[in-house]
Amino acid sequence: MKHGLMIGKFLPPHQGHVFLGRTADSYVPDLTILISEEPGDAIDGDLRQQWMQAIFPKARVRKVALPMPSGPDDSSDIWQQWARAIKDLDLPKVDVVMAGDRTGFGFAKALSAEPVIIDPDRDIMAVTSANLRRAPFENWAYIPGVVRPHYVKRVCLYGPESTGKTTLARELAARYDTVFMPEYGRSYDHEYKHGEPWTDEDLIAIAKGHEAMRKALERSANRIVIEDTDPVLTAVWAKMLLGHVPSWFDREIELADLYLLMDIDVPWIDDGMRVFGKEDERRKFMDLAREELEARGATYITLSGDWYTRKEHAIEAVDELLKAPR
Repeated sequence: MKHGLMIGKFLPPHQGHVFLGRTADSYVPDLTILISEEPGDAIDGDLRQQWMQAIFPKARVRKVALPMPSGPDDSSDIWQQWARAIKDLDLPKVDVVMAGDRTGFGFAKALSAEPVIIDPDRDIMAVTSANLRRAPFENWAYIPGVVRPHYVKRVCLYGPESTGKTTLARELAARYDTVFMPEYGRSYDHEYKHGEPWTDEDLIAIAKGHEAMRKALERSANRIVIEDTDPVLTAVWAKMLLGHVPSWFDREIELADLYLLMDIDVPWIDDGMRVFGKEDERRKFMDLAREELEARGATYITLSGDWYTRKEHAIEAVDELLKAPR
């Protein structure tokens, strides 16, 4: 059974690597992927290994603490180091070296294997890892779904009840052609509580459920994911409903890249599920929400005024976020 080898930094993996791996899958029945790992790499080697294993579940995926040769005529010492490393991994004999550039010739020669060079001039997949790292959003179509959460930015609509969070979240998701993460606590209340008293376990379940759903959605996101509330706001709800915050929330919560704190200078509308409609309750909720953001070091802006003003300021902030480097 022929054994093929792919070697690269995969920093990060892109659709060119996926194309190469799928070609290898058709060319050889047995495939090993080796990841070059060096100190100071922009992305952790363990994470790259997880990505490549997820993309190619049938392949062996291993890390090797060696630099990638710069070309087919690189120092023969580099080739010998790789040959020794491959031998130490106790792999089957390498029959074919699959490569997306001409360094594959050097690897194949060092291993006495057949070189198969696929799309070295990027005629099929016009992307490189360097270009992707520099401008991920401009190269979004080339990023595999499993890798996208590494680059996705999060915008969270945040604040007290009846301030327009859900409406604005939906409109922003539509504007940026991306996914919308609804308020999990609201569906939890509707499906599970039925007027029963709230408990620590309820608030923790809501936070965990939201995080799990958001991480699943990130693979489908177009550059950003728009969230209607998040676990940080669930901690505020705990203060309002329980008078304390369960210790689970003391951990470091994954913060959104931008919070849009919705002000209470709009009428409160009773929709049958909202709770804190009195003026003093709304002010308390607003103050606690802002305090929680500041205590956690979150990036936020406050949206006040009429609907048009709020929406325009939100769009300006999200546009700036998308311009900023990750």
